[in-house]
Amino acid sequence: MTAADGIVLACVVLLLPVVAARVGRRVSTPDEYFTGGQRTSLLQLVFFMFGSGTATDSTSTVMSSVWRYGIAGVWWQLIWVLVAPFFWVLAPLLRRLRAVTTADFFSMRFGPSTSILYSLYGMMICVVLMAGVLYGSSRLLNTLTDPLFENVADRLSLQFPVLNPETVFKGPGYGQQPLLSFRPLKGDALAGIFLAVLLVGCGLLGGLKAGILFDCAQGMLRIGLTIFLLPLVIWKAGGFGSLHRSAYLKVGMLDFVASTEAGPGRYSEPFTPFYLLMLATAGLCGILVQPHIMVLCGAGRRERDARLGFTVGNLLKRVMGVLWAFFAVACLVWYLGPNSPLQQPDAPVEDAQLLQDLRLAANGDLQSRDAQEVYRLNKVNA
Repeated sequence: MTAADGIVLACVVLLLPVVAARVGRRVSTPDEYFTGGQRTSLLQLVFFMFGSGTATDSTSTVMSSVWRYGIAGVWWQLIWVLVAPFFWVLAPLLRRLRAVTTADFFSMRFGPSTSILYSLYGMMICVVLMAGVLYGSSRLLNTLTDPLFENVADRLSLQFPVLNPETVFKGPGYGQQPLLSFRPLKGDALAGIFLAVLLVGCGLLGGLKAGILFDCAQGMLRIGLTIFLLPLVIWKAGGFGSLHRSAYLKVGMLDFVASTEAGPGRYSEPFTPFYLLMLATAGLCGILVQPHIMVLCGAGRRERDARLGFTVGNLLKRVMGVLWAFFAVACLVWYLGPNSPLQQPDAPVEDAQLLQDLRLAANGDLQSRDAQEVYRLNKVNA
């Protein structure tokens, strides 16, 4: 990381709590804190829906799906297109409930006990989702700022408790780790704590208005960076013609409907119409009870804004998913091709071994390999 990168990162870290505190000072009522006063514009609602449903791992999820299934991996994003008409109908209905949170709706409809149960369920959802996002983000931040967080962690010399899930399910036994153990604080864990405190603190300071501003900003940056980087990566790969002629891609990588040849193994599930329909149905049932949906539909000025913001923001993410899929294919052709950054003259030996493993895994033919090599290539595939 260069000095300019450090300055930009420091400015962003300082700017987030300042903006959140400034927005929070203008909040005068609890309703305005939780719903934004129902004065959010249509453009902000679109980017709020796009940003709240697009975490830092969304792009990497699409790219990893493309690595496993080819272009058909984009169906993990496109399944939501099948239920977009329901969003058009449900958004104004959720707004008409006049409930500040989804827990308020369960309290009015089923009583306070169900509201408490849903609140616990909602907190569990948020903890699991934030844990996944913070895990990837903390490792990325620790790598980019190395050795900043590692040095701070070494100076602190702290330990944190770790729950061993294997012991929870199997029970204590000889040779197993204890149920609760302590590990030294490392740089990636410290970066995760830093990000968690920063994000949760900004949300508490500014309320929903601050969250909408942050989602709008990161949504615009994500779209802008994708549009800027996609032509650059395709050019590095040799143009669209090279994507079709590449000898390092699996058979069926450019098929829109996944086949077992492009999957991670012979028993992989193809994207059949029934499979997609079941995924879309499960997604529709699950998204209605997510904690942020009621707030999203109730933050707009009018029902039309809620309807358009919910639907258009969802479709915008699917369009970006298609671009991320092409971005992933271009990266595969670039990194596996003759001009790969992994085989430069000054590249370390580990990069050369990684490139060889990636090419073998991309070939998809593991039948002629021994068990140890198949195990190593499966780890690369994962």
